[in-house]
Amino acid sequence: MRIALDIRALQIDVQYRGISTYIRELLIQFLKRRRELYLIAWPELDIELDKELLSAYKVLELPRQSSWPLAKHLGYKRDGAKLKESYEEIAKNVDLFYFPSTQDLRYGFPWEDIGVPRVVMVHSLMSVTNPELIPHCDFLGRHLTRWTHSAYAQHLVDCDGIITNSQYTERSIRTVIKGQLPGIRSILLGISDDYVLPYVSQVDEYRLQRKLPPRFVLHVGGLFGNKNVEALLQATAPRCDWPFVFAGTYSEEEQRYLAGKYSSQQIIWLGYVPREELPKLYAAASVFAYPSLLEGFGLPVLEAMAVGTPVVCSNASSLPEVVGNSAVMFNPKNLSEIRNAIYMVMQDENVRMQMRTRGLERAQHLSWRRTADTTWMTFEEIAENYNKRRKKSRMTGG
Repeated sequence: MRIALDIRALQIDVQYRGISTYIRELLIQFLKRRRELYLIAWPELDIELDKELLSAYKVLELPRQSSWPLAKHLGYKRDGAKLKESYEEIAKNVDLFYFPSTQDLRYGFPWEDIGVPRVVMVHSLMSVTNPELIPHCDFLGRHLTRWTHSAYAQHLVDCDGIITNSQYTERSIRTVIKGQLPGIRSILLGISDDYVLPYVSQVDEYRLQRKLPPRFVLHVGGLFGNKNVEALLQATAPRCDWPFVFAGTYSEEEQRYLAGKYSSQQIIWLGYVPREELPKLYAAASVFAYPSLLEGFGLPVLEAMAVGTPVVCSNASSLPEVVGNSAVMFNPKNLSEIRNAIYMVMQDENVRMQMRTRGLERAQHLSWRRTADTTWMTFEEIAENYNKRRKKSRMTGG
């Protein structure tokens, strides 16, 4: 079976680390299993992918999207129509098209049947269901985003199969999208084979290198919007007994705002941390705190558990599916619950050890190998059903 996999999301400024991680990890696992893949990309644009991995697959180019200033909001349908011939040409050599992000719908999607099934991965519908949680977006921008994203998300009814990263996302789709949807399969994401528990000596060396305190509360990700990070500082104000370490891509303005508003709190800003460092950073933390209001999946909580770091996290959206009984959960809008969760884990060594054991066990059950194998089996099922429908249609003259 040959798959055409769209990687154009890796050629733009990817706001969500989860999408690039998802694509990269699938490609790694598919390569190990010698799966036949073609990668679909725009010409003359860099691809955010390891060179060794990129060179293992053949890249097929699609014409660039419209340069019209409002194309990303209003030109997606037209771009899709213009790409119809390109998609049909590629379809002659593959058995299925996979679009691993709903963002792909706005880059030009084959709206009409091209002779092979078209499958879309939906990571989250936050921009449609909760645009007020989109970070760095003003009132007008939120409403414009919701309107345009609702429009192209509605075209999920035009594809031949949908994959989601959680049952929560699947429920969101069924609630939001009007019309007859194709089959939906929820497949939880996983942890890389290379994501292993660091040695104590490595963690100690890393702590010295980064000038980290002996005990601290860690958060990895953005600071605003759905991440709800300010709630950690609010819940423990005026001062937490332990420092907070924030790692992620955030602006100086965001740092100044939180540092000024919570001047009594101990805050350490790390900025962007390369993925190669993350296992050691998680392992160095005393507890990983994730008060998110909405997630499609929530990779950071799984990454923290994979190296034995106790997790306290929100009980909202997809997070209960990810952590199971392996984390201390709280209502992300209840500051008392957030504070109690942090202090309970930090102060009670028995709770910490229990969460560590459960987290390690949970992470072992969620691997990218499992994700990739289940995804490929889903491709085969969708292709088989698609071909049966086409054969029946030809026989009945439909």
